Amino acid sequence: MPKKYYFGFEDVKYGNTVVPVSNLEKTLIDLFYYRRRLSLRDYSDILKIVKIRVLATYLKRYDGRTRKVVLAFVGRYKPLADSGKLGNMH
Repeated sequence: MPKKYYFGFEDVKYGNTVVPVSNLEKTLIDLFYYRRRLSLRDYSDILKIVKIRVLATYLKRYDGRTRKVVLAFVGRYKPLADSGKLGNMH
């Protein structure tokens, strides 16, 4: 991962160890940046919880292609996830 994209992590304690784990907004962006796709059903819970303001702030650090793709996806599918309809799609 390029150093400029190393942000959006939270420290999570596992036993006696603390591990940095990316938050949902960063994870969503990384899925698109690294061109890893999930089924629409798998995005449902992420989209219900994702904070648009945080997502928009993070996307300012990325290239235009990544911003465009993520924002288009969220714009199209977040309303469906929020209404519970995305979890039923294939």
